[in-house]
Amino acid sequence: MILVVDALAANRTAIAAWLEQAGHKVTQAATGAQALSAVRTLQPDLILLDIDLPDIDGFTVCERIKGDPATEAIPVVHLTATAVEATDRTQGLDRGADAYLTGPIEPEVLLATVHAVLRYARARQEERRLALTLQEALLPDALPEVPGVDLAARYVPATAHTEVGGDFYEVLPLGDRLLVAIGDVMGHSPHAAVVMGEIRHALRAYAFEGHPVGHVLGHINRLLIHFHPAEMATVSLLSLDPVTGDVRAANAGHLPPLLVAGGQADYVPLPGPLLGGDLRRPEDTTMWIPPGGTLVLVTDGLVERRGESLEAGLERLRELSAHVDDDLEAYCDRILSALMPLDHEDDVALVVLRRGSP
Repeated sequence: MILVVDALAANRTAIAAWLEQAGHKVTQAATGAQALSAVRTLQPDLILLDIDLPDIDGFTVCERIKGDPATEAIPVVHLTATAVEATDRTQGLDRGADAYLTGPIEPEVLLATVHAVLRYARARQEERRLALTLQEALLPDALPEVPGVDLAARYVPATAHTEVGGDFYEVLPLGDRLLVAIGDVMGHSPHAAVVMGEIRHALRAYAFEGHPVGHVLGHINRLLIHFHPAEMATVSLLSLDPVTGDVRAANAGHLPPLLVAGGQADYVPLPGPLLGGDLRRPEDTTMWIPPGGTLVLVTDGLVERRGESLEAGLERLRELSAHVDDDLEAYCDRILSALMPLDHEDDVALVVLRRGSP
């Protein structure tokens, strides 16, 4: 569906007729407010947007559309009935428009532009679909069954119009211990998903060889610097003895794990620079999960909000997580439902493990 936005009914009717003759479905709006409402409600494939509107100028309407994660991927083509200065065209493109047509507009030129912009938008959608498929294929198919430990995990991709990110998690039994990892490759692109897969596989390989958790992160850091010098990532890595509750932990710039035990929820400080920099790594940290204690690991997409400090988001998570449901699946669902915005701009990973009571 194509949304045609023009203050003049005659212009809307003419443009709609050209588009409908070419096989497109069309809806119309006469003002900026009507356009913004239609975009949110209908999610059109393309917007043809006049500059001169009676309430909000087309530049501002486009800027609002492109500033909303739910609509930012919808292509916008600006239209003007007469020739304009180069600065106007530049302003339109700088503020988010995908193309700019000036009058008098010929039907052939309009249709060719529409088809070209739609081809590009669909190619981007297909690229995202393939990257998301790759990312999901690299995540664990199912969580292992580990005596003495209850497990639950979630991965939620960003909203449909946002590029794929690099969040991941891993839960892997190794001998008499359980390896748990959560991480995030910086940025949003298919390449971030590829780097995420490489980090996850390297993590499994080094841990399988028996390296301490801190050494595992050190090896991965050197690999990242060598093969992907422009990339950075965060990882929190823990090795748990399910029988004793002893944990060896190492961190690379990731959010601290949240330990819920004895009616309290507290973050466990884990120092360590993020991956991708040639910085000294601290010694491994030891901690203990008491019987019935629960550990919550998340990526930043769950707690970060525009215009709000990270500390505020972490405190919100801490308060919400203090009561652990008997069913960890329900616990995860409750956390996500309460903290994750409908139009979240970042992907989210969540891992919860609970040590069994004696």
